[in-house]
Amino acid sequence: MLLLGVGYGVLLFPYAPLLGWGAALLALATAYIRLLGGTCGLVQRFSGPMAKQHRMALRRYLSARIFGAVLIERKRKSGTPFSSEDLLAPLVTVQEKQESLIFFPEGTRGNGDDLGEFKSGLFHLMQRYPNARLVPVWLENLNRVLPKGSRLVVPIICSATFGEAISGPEQDETKIDFLNRAKQALEALSHA
Repeated sequence: MLLLGVGYGVLLFPYAPLLGWGAALLALATAYIRLLGGTCGLVQRFSGPMAKQHRMALRRYLSARIFGAVLIERKRKSGTPFSSEDLLAPLVTVQEKQESLIFFPEGTRGNGDDLGEFKSGLFHLMQRYPNARLVPVWLENLNRVLPKGSRLVVPIICSATFGEAISGPEQDETKIDFLNRAKQALEALSHA
């Protein structure tokens, strides 16, 4: 439908609206023909500037280069999972540079109502860097700003509540105990 709008927007050309409608209809027909061919068992090739691999490459570039995000691949292209050492490698690189690391211990965005179970990466990272400061931060309304599955940011006011730094795993503390302690520190901020 973007092409339709461009056709109307370029009114210098007398047939621009007609060309816009034609381009929109061709785009729609292409989508249905591709769907029909796929259901008939024909091979589909997803290539071009808007193919998923191209969109993901652009998203990965922007998040890493512009925002400094550290993305964690959970599975190889073959589908086999990484070992915990391989998963932590990008985070270790950041810690070696003594840079700040914002860590979402649930591993994914939740629904915003309840805090999910923490992944073990936080425990392993704090074991490796026991002197790192672990500061819990409760982000209020984050699930409304960027809802799970959404691609658009909604302009809503958010707030961040910072807690006291908690220590890394104690000598005799198990992984489950440490993750529960970290989760409780974060949940305490949600009620503050």
